[in-house]
Amino acid sequence: MNQFWKSTILLVLGLGAGWFLKSTLTPEPVDVDQERVGVTISPRSSVTQRDRSGSTSREASIEERVGQESSEEEVDHQKIKEQAEKWKKSLLSSDRAEVEAALHELRAAVSARKEPEAWAALIALVAVRDLNVDRSGLRDLVLAELDRGSVSRRKAAYWALYGVSNDERDIGLVYQLKNDVEMRSAIPTLLRYIDPKGLSGASGDLVAEVIGLAETEQEKQSVIKGMWGGEISSALEQGLLESSQSEDQEVRYAALYWGLSPVNPKSPEVVNRLLGYLSDTNRSTHGRAAWGLGHGVSKEDQRIVSRHVIELIALRKPGHQQRDLEGLIKNVTLEELPLIRETLRDAELSESIREKLRGFENALAPNSE
Repeated sequence: MNQFWKSTILLVLGLGAGWFLKSTLTPEPVDVDQERVGVTISPRSSVTQRDRSGSTSREASIEERVGQESSEEEVDHQKIKEQAEKWKKSLLSSDRAEVEAALHELRAAVSARKEPEAWAALIALVAVRDLNVDRSGLRDLVLAELDRGSVSRRKAAYWALYGVSNDERDIGLVYQLKNDVEMRSAIPTLLRYIDPKGLSGASGDLVAEVIGLAETEQEKQSVIKGMWGGEISSALEQGLLESSQSEDQEVRYAALYWGLSPVNPKSPEVVNRLLGYLSDTNRSTHGRAAWGLGHGVSKEDQRIVSRHVIELIALRKPGHQQRDLEGLIKNVTLEELPLIRETLRDAELSESIREKLRGFENALAPNSE
């Protein structure tokens, strides 16, 4: 074989290898759904149409979906993002004419179902939420898109529903995602915004059920990541407490980070579980637990937290863990005075913690005599 053919074969093999690496190693495109969702685009899979029993005449159009959805690979995500941002900017303009023109374009784009404009329009429609504009017909347009296309596009449609509608029936539409494996991880975040009660009532109970329905630890983690703060139902609290004891480290951390630490107010059971996280030497873990214990804790439980932290600090050398926990010592009584004095006498403390404990000792000592 002469040199020319050798060079040609090597060139072809090189190009083939380069294409293979690019197609297999290139990460999935970044999701352009509302950033509060915090997920990446899932590969497209078949979407079955769902029966919405009891639908009113306004919802009937959902059952008349037509056309084939585009696959993820056929969509220009960068173009979607750019177009959505352009429309959002116009919607938030102080120029009434510009706002009305943008709304007209959004209605036309969703109606035409031509990508990427339709997808971008769904993303932009969330900005309508706080606008004083004519929303007539927008809910019907969005309802017809809830089950069309990829998981990412469907999430965009549900956020568009939040943007254009204040109909209490929207809560029920999110509830129906419970048995949709691809979409149910979006339930907690959607309900936090769509349900005026957040996750404190029936919606919290549903999220607890969804956590239990998770078929894998990864799915359970994804569901929990959709939570963030506020009051939660007792059933959801129990589900999070159970998840915090999971054998899977990522699930335990998700239960801490997104589930238990932002809850407000915190029950004694949640406070006790967060105290358990404090002894973890991993700074991300004990630091997050400390952050959570810094708010939403009753005055009585603050005293329990303070005592626990003093006991824990006495077992740690000066360093980041002592510093991370120092702020939790803020409510002590005469009952803690012996512990404070013992810690000052025997423990190796940072100067700031020693000064803080001495301050408590001086304040409590006159009352001990």
